[in-house]
Amino acid sequence: MFVENDPQTPYMVCFSFQHRHLATTDEAIAYTGDILGGNVFAIEFFKDGRNRFGCDLNAQELRDLSYTALAQRMGCYGDTKLIDYADSFKVRGWGEDTDFDAVFVTDEQGYMTIQKCT
Repeated sequence: MFVENDPQTPYMVCFSFQHRHLATTDEAIAYTGDILGGNVFAIEFFKDGRNRFGCDLNAQELRDLSYTALAQRMGCYGDTKLIDYADSFKVRGWGEDTDFDAVFVTDEQGYMTIQKCT
């Protein structure tokens, strides 16, 4: 956790690829606890091997992970397609077996799916 000179959000919590600006010490402690408790996961999107953008996911979002859910979470609707901005992503969590890399692939019916990398 860092303390910044921004009076609106003086605290910044960093984990993996992500960071969040927070207004109070209690918020920073709670967010850190959510990361350590396995309730918050960092996700970073990549296109052609270069990082593009990211956010965090809660445990339910990670359980319900799909291309469609990620596209909606990233604000991709209508003509805006997530695949145009990202072809892969990495998820990082604090607990065991929570880290994985994945790519977007088109299935036999033409739908975008997620394939975890081994």
